Amino acid sequence: METKQPDLPRQSIWIWDEDFPYSLTQEELKSPSLALEDVFKHYSLTDCQYLLWEWKHCHYRPYLFSFGNGLHTLYHFKCRLQKLLNVAWLIDKEFGCSQLLVPCDDTSFQTFRNTTYCIFLGETRNSLKTTIAQLFNEEDGLQGFMNVLRHWWDLGIDWRQLDVGDRCKVGNEIPEFRRLMLMIELMYFIYKSNYMKEEANLYAASAYLSLEEARQPAKTLMKIFSKWEYEDLKKNLRELFYTMYTHYGLEEGIMGSRGGIIHTYHKLIGLTHTLSLQNDSYFEEEKYFTVSYSEVGNFSTEYNFYPLHHLLETDVSSLIDNLRGYDYHSLHRDLHEYAILLSGKGGSFEEEDGRRAVLLFQELEKLMETLYLLMLDRIHIDW
Repeated sequence: METKQPDLPRQSIWIWDEDFPYSLTQEELKSPSLALEDVFKHYSLTDCQYLLWEWKHCHYRPYLFSFGNGLHTLYHFKCRLQKLLNVAWLIDKEFGCSQLLVPCDDTSFQTFRNTTYCIFLGETRNSLKTTIAQLFNEEDGLQGFMNVLRHWWDLGIDWRQLDVGDRCKVGNEIPEFRRLMLMIELMYFIYKSNYMKEEANLYAASAYLSLEEARQPAKTLMKIFSKWEYEDLKKNLRELFYTMYTHYGLEEGIMGSRGGIIHTYHKLIGLTHTLSLQNDSYFEEEKYFTVSYSEVGNFSTEYNFYPLHHLLETDVSSLIDNLRGYDYHSLHRDLHEYAILLSGKGGSFEEEDGRRAVLLFQELEKLMETLYLLMLDRIHIDW
């Protein structure tokens, strides 16, 4: 016999003041697990972390949302995030969600926090239900979260919304980002606890690349290397590292030009990852490494010298194998954790923060050097 679902109370006739899960279909209201499946079959936890962090940066940089397939990706992610928050509201109100919480015991919750990569969930020690309730209280209910998403949407699609530092303080959106990310992590735990499996992501990108950039990684690399000399990229990276101690660049928006450097290195990580997935025959095909003269810029295989700052001579002879030796997910995560560290701590850094940053930046320099040498060896210029 089918259990009768409780009616959801309607609190107000005004849509923007009313807590009600408008983003869910009638079927999803009856079975909230369907909504969770619809979210996480499109986006993994890692995708959500990258997308949300990229979206947040639209507050501070002079261009629109550029992750994945641009505004198409942003629209679908926003819609799925609204669904996820709607399910969280149902759980908080205990409307027909008791079955979802059965496998979510405290022991498995603690194991998840300790063994699964989460940005903020590891910091909380409250129970699952208490944490969800606190997040809704901090954001003034479901409509508080919906208002945040409406505001962020405007910033993602209209460059005129750009904040250059005169509208809000550095890191002002960090609390909103934190609450949204915590909610995603909590709902992902519920999703995984109910033995649901992720499917191929239809709207997400797996790195900081558009679909076109991912299809032509060598050409995208040449655009980067033609805009900046290798030494300039290295200098920018080191300046980003020293921001940790000097705070130079933090006075404009959120890290000023430093945000652009971070974005560029996410692209370099993504391009390296894309190349690492190719088989050996791919690197022998000239068509993948041929670019027109107009796209070369300042880069030249005749006049650029081999930098050997980090790679051993034996490494230089096996560049393709080197590409397959990086943990790309960890590099992405560590780099945007570093960005959160810069913008969220207000100048208070622990010794462990410095050690982790050194290891990260050494890996990034090695990765950049590997890519640069690979381009010197393989690029063909179409005159």
